[in-house]
Amino acid sequence: MSSSRFWHRLFFGALLIAVGVGFLVENLTDYNIAWGDWWPVILIGLGVLNVPSSRWVGGLLLLVGAVFLVDNLDILDLDIGDFWPVFLVVAGLLVIFGGRAKWRTRGKQPRKASSADILDVSSVFGGSEQQVTSQNFRGGSVSANFGSVTIDLRGASLADGAATLQVDAIFGSAEIFVPSDWMVNIQTSGNFGGVELKRAQPAASTETLTVTGSCTFGSITIA
Repeated sequence: MSSSRFWHRLFFGALLIAVGVGFLVENLTDYNIAWGDWWPVILIGLGVLNVPSSRWVGGLLLLVGAVFLVDNLDILDLDIGDFWPVFLVVAGLLVIFGGRAKWRTRGKQPRKASSADILDVSSVFGGSEQQVTSQNFRGGSVSANFGSVTIDLRGASLADGAATLQVDAIFGSAEIFVPSDWMVNIQTSGNFGGVELKRAQPAASTETLTVTGSCTFGSITIA
């Protein structure tokens, strides 16, 4: 199990346990929990999980969750209505630094067709399309943060018959096209997102692509 998948399962498992214990306390005692005050913890948790793959998206979720939590718990006397321009400032920073990340990606892969054996594609507030033709493909990483990525592997062949591709979609979408004779092993985790295999698995295959990663408020499609 990948480290990312482990922490996602740990977070959502702990969240279910906490909610269950909370309801149990309410049912067995006279104590009432103000559930409406604690919902920002979900945003904070998602922020922590997403920081390793996207510091800006993770930081934004942490900031929003923290602001709402301290306001709900009356830790600080805040008027949320006065702070809404902060979100415009954060969005502006995401656009600026997201654009820089996209330019760096374009610099590494200036053409749509790629013969690289290891894929490294990132799309932030934009779109990216890659057609991989490597006959010794070893996998790599793909991320779509507030953007979209399309990877066409139908002209590729796997090194030693197997490879692992990490795909992370955060408020974005990733679409992966694979040859009809490849076996696809999906080991991704979905957090308010969807991972869909839109193709039939071959009856027999000598090549297997393992897809890992996570999907948070986004979609991953393998066709």
